[in-house]
Amino acid sequence: MALFRRARSSAHCPSTEEMFLYSRALWGFKEPRKQRVEYEKVRVTVEALPPSAANRFRSLDALRGICALFVAAYHFNTGGVVGALPLVQHSWIFVDYFFVLSGFVIAFSYGERIESREISVGRFAALRFGRIYPLHLAMIAAFALLDVALYVAGNAFSSVTVHEPFTGPRSPSSLLSNLLLLHSFGLDPAPTWNHPSWSIAAEMWSYLLFAMVLLAPRRLIPWIAGSLTVGALGVLVMTKPSIEAMQDLGFVRCVYGFGLGFLLFRVFRKVGPIGGHAAELSTLALVVLFVSLAQGRWTFAAPPVFALEIYVLASARGIVSKILTYPPFQLLGLVSYSIYMIHIFVEGRAVQLLHFAAPQLTRWEGAQLVISPPSRAVGDAILLSVLSLLVACSYASYRLIEKPGREFARNLLNRRASQSRPANARA
Repeated sequence: MALFRRARSSAHCPSTEEMFLYSRALWGFKEPRKQRVEYEKVRVTVEALPPSAANRFRSLDALRGICALFVAAYHFNTGGVVGALPLVQHSWIFVDYFFVLSGFVIAFSYGERIESREISVGRFAALRFGRIYPLHLAMIAAFALLDVALYVAGNAFSSVTVHEPFTGPRSPSSLLSNLLLLHSFGLDPAPTWNHPSWSIAAEMWSYLLFAMVLLAPRRLIPWIAGSLTVGALGVLVMTKPSIEAMQDLGFVRCVYGFGLGFLLFRVFRKVGPIGGHAAELSTLALVVLFVSLAQGRWTFAAPPVFALEIYVLASARGIVSKILTYPPFQLLGLVSYSIYMIHIFVEGRAVQLLHFAAPQLTRWEGAQLVISPPSRAVGDAILLSVLSLLVACSYASYRLIEKPGREFARNLLNRRASQSRPANARA
């Protein structure tokens, strides 16, 4: 217990980027002198953590990056063999992995600190807002600028799009709900603007909901969290044919997965690590099999299946969690949020550019321009090329938007906190 409390304190929780640097050093990558100095600081921090806590930042974040790539592949049909795999065809279910993992990680990083009032709900909410909102706002701006360009250019882009600027999913009426992160409450008839961002909005409100739960008497916290989780599942089962709720009941779907992850960490803290090579390989096989086959009402079982995988990988006792510490997988974990948030924009522009460069590889399907390769091998090559481009763009997004935005929010909060202390002392 003491080790977990120490691991959750702000001084002992390395960031994903620090863990990426740490993994590179462990695997023998040479770093510039400045980064070697940073590595020494991170090494002391990481090695002070219990093994399962340190590896949480490595294997689980890496798997989140892999799942984000699968979601991107699901939204980008190129007519190849890879895209036709059942695992890819059903990869929308991996959104529920994000929800369960978020609940687990938030409970790990902030649960004890909010319960003990070490950090206020307001500061916690501001930190999470600073983590997710800058890139969300940047993507809204990117789509808005795209529509401005279409409006100014008139018919110049008619060969690659029939979208009328600021209509349909990018109408001004849906802009406010997106800016206020309200677009997972059924205010819009369909996903709008940056389509995947409904889940980010749902997570933000789930952060606040479960932070408030942590203010309850300690003995009541698991009962309240469990009631919210079961209640959310009940609403989904009674109103939806599958767990695929987005802009309508997306918040309820998130509460189900987030709450399960929240409770999962409390079990993990009490019971401790379990598993090994066989457990990690078998749970991974279970996840692949489940995602490949699950349809209809079976999809409601996705969060428990993902919870089992998260528990076993968080234990970090087998070959799968070891492989996920390799730097390429750590890079995917580092940019996982950017992969998820920018993939629709990048893939849309990739199709349009391909139409300009090689129109024989595209065709119109109703009002949508899609990939139409001459063979499945060409389709797979296009998919892998665009996913590689997406990872590169995501790294740029992380460095230019995501990380600076998060640091700005944290520095602003720290500045205000330091200014309020002298004022309180004078009072």
